[in-house]
Amino acid sequence: MDGPTDSAGRRITLSIDRCEDVESARDELLGAIGDQAMLGASVLIAIGGRVGSGKTTLAQRLGGRVLSTDEYLPDYAEVSDLERDERRHADLALLDMNLRDLMRGRATRVPIWSFEHHRRVGERMFDPTPLLIVEGIHALHPGVRDLAHIRVLVEAPREIRWSRWNQIERDGERGWGVEHALWHFENVAEPAFDRYEDEYRASADLIVRNET
Repeated sequence: MDGPTDSAGRRITLSIDRCEDVESARDELLGAIGDQAMLGASVLIAIGGRVGSGKTTLAQRLGGRVLSTDEYLPDYAEVSDLERDERRHADLALLDMNLRDLMRGRATRVPIWSFEHHRRVGERMFDPTPLLIVEGIHALHPGVRDLAHIRVLVEAPREIRWSRWNQIERDGERGWGVEHALWHFENVAEPAFDRYEDEYRASADLIVRNET
């Protein structure tokens, strides 16, 4: 389907930083879906972007239920350090199956991935919902975006993204320490997304700026 456009037919770019723009983004996203939501059918929004760009924040502000592609990361012990964010190592076949189940109105078992242990530690039931949002570094992978009604790319300057990533590490959520977190950011996360950024940008219906 065609994404939201302005009067000149260009893709809309909004900022997540101001409340009115977040509300505008929600209106544009849901308005672009058209009559499907009104008919009670499941709607899928895919929100991708680099680490620290604000994907999760936007997903949570849009409402609906959120499924993160982080849950489908590989066991870090089974891949080389430099390839941990490579999409070919993520279990995107399972993500595809889970999304198809949910879009058909079926509950499905999704994995639980631990940032403390850096591996999958279990699974949980995920119920279908009228508005489903999948967000994460792999959310604009072809197998995911082809299922989505709206595809969103969230962008933020590198220094802002690192500041957020650094704060997460200082809060102890990943258990790496700041030095290793910076190494991962610069040598794993950034190069991995670089390889697919043009592809993801071309596929996006909506680009959201997040610059504060």
